[in-house]
Amino acid sequence: MGKKASASTSAPSEKKAEKKATAATDALKRIAGLQARANQDAATAWEPDLEAAGASPTLARALARWIGIQSSGNPSKPSTAGELGLLQILPATAKEALTPGEWLQLKDPTTSRADQAKIALKQFRWHQTKAQKWVKDWPGNDTLDSVWYAKLHHSRPKSLSDAKLSGPAPTNARSLLTKWKASPADLLRLAEANVVTWGSTEAP
Repeated sequence: MGKKASASTSAPSEKKAEKKATAATDALKRIAGLQARANQDAATAWEPDLEAAGASPTLARALARWIGIQSSGNPSKPSTAGELGLLQILPATAKEALTPGEWLQLKDPTTSRADQAKIALKQFRWHQTKAQKWVKDWPGNDTLDSVWYAKLHHSRPKSLSDAKLSGPAPTNARSLLTKWKASPADLLRLAEANVVTWGSTEAP
């Protein structure tokens, strides 16, 4: 009887461990491909459009990497979660961050590149404003550090709010690498933010 009970209780534990190992492997594979995805031609081609929409050259480069990771440069193709846009945004989030007309523009494949870039920049500014609420000693909106915080907010607002971060992004990136080492999903989000901001999975 004891052996049967032991076998039946160990099976779920083994499945849980296997699932965790698979998640970790998948996250590592995705992290390994982030830089190539961020710098694909279809993404970097948006830099002039983003500059024309009002982004500085440095911000345009960072947002182009964001575009590469999230939409591969195709704003009107929905993700499996139903996200649209260059930076990818869910319908529920768009209700707060964008106007109804802008959401309709994202759904329309004939929307101009200029308008798509303007919407992407507006979405970024919205994430930036939201992120500022959770970061002590905000580094300023015209900094790469603010891009890093905005990308973390985009990926999972709760991860940012729970982290209780303050000041320079590179220092926090290195700290979170240790803090989140047991969470493949969080490590992937961290790597995405790093690549978007600095072009590398590791902080400078």
